[in-house]
Amino acid sequence: MKEPNVFVYNALIKGFVHCAHLLKALQFYMSMLRANVFPTSYTFSSLIKACTLLLGISVGKAVHGHIWKHGFDAHVFVQTALIDFYSNLNKISESRRVFDEMPERDVFSWTTMVSAYVRDGYLCSARRLFDEMPEKNIATWNTMIDWYARLGNVGAAELLFNEMPAKDIISWTTMITCYSQNKQFREALYMFNDMKMNGFSPDEVTISSVISACAHLGALDLGKEIHLYLMQNGFNLDVYIGSALIDMYAKCGSLDRSLSVFFKLQEKNLFCWNSIIEGLAVHGFANEALAMFDRMETEKINPNGVTFISILSACTHAGFVKEGLRRFQSMTRKYFISLNLSTTDAWLIY
Repeated sequence: MKEPNVFVYNALIKGFVHCAHLLKALQFYMSMLRANVFPTSYTFSSLIKACTLLLGISVGKAVHGHIWKHGFDAHVFVQTALIDFYSNLNKISESRRVFDEMPERDVFSWTTMVSAYVRDGYLCSARRLFDEMPEKNIATWNTMIDWYARLGNVGAAELLFNEMPAKDIISWTTMITCYSQNKQFREALYMFNDMKMNGFSPDEVTISSVISACAHLGALDLGKEIHLYLMQNGFNLDVYIGSALIDMYAKCGSLDRSLSVFFKLQEKNLFCWNSIIEGLAVHGFANEALAMFDRMETEKINPNGVTFISILSACTHAGFVKEGLRRFQSMTRKYFISLNLSTTDAWLIY
């Protein structure tokens, strides 16, 4: 093309950013300027994303200068992208400065600034800004609820959830996960039932959290119902749901079902292997647990400390002194897993 226009340059820059050729994107921006083709807001949104992925604060500030030079310092979309850029590089004061200098803001600008505070751990500032918002969308509510959940402040998360004028599947799932992670498993199941009664269908993340709650409560019948729901509604039995089901059946005493799920999984990650090894160990099948560990090694899955806690526990209950010592030595010498409180306790008990 003899004279590519701004749309062509924008497409190239966006394409290079999408394919992670970030320096190429910046080079084409320089070529664009040399060709006296003036950038648009779409140009800068791609460039800001490139700077974010590069973690390039100096380049990002240079792009910020060009945004000001070309008159986009009042453009809501571009300024919102800058807020996100600075917060991703832990420059929260710069994010706030961009936000404060915006002549007008939309709900996405407010949400991005709240998310920036949350991401960088400034929860008090995030809450103040959240309360000041003239209009809140579901994403803003979900951001705050999720952060309170991560902090273990179930009461604050619950209060915000109940105040929401409208909820989506993420809102319900976040609250269910919040209860489950904070060992309030019955509340997680109650919330799951409320979600279904309000017409929301669970997704994979919801299902995993609910299965985990069933495991801790020993609610085998409900776990079976959820498993049936998965099969009837065409859910993909991935490693996350698979490991949750394996763990649930094992904890509920249904080891046959746990093994059945394990062997049906087409792909298995470390959590799946750990769940089945722990299940075998807890139920006194020490030889089978050790054989499963050997099979895991054959599959080139590297164990972690959790794996060895289960293995040492199996050897303890079966009285396998030499075997336990051999496995313990392989933990430190072969896999270079350092002793922590859990593995030390397991070794002392052994």
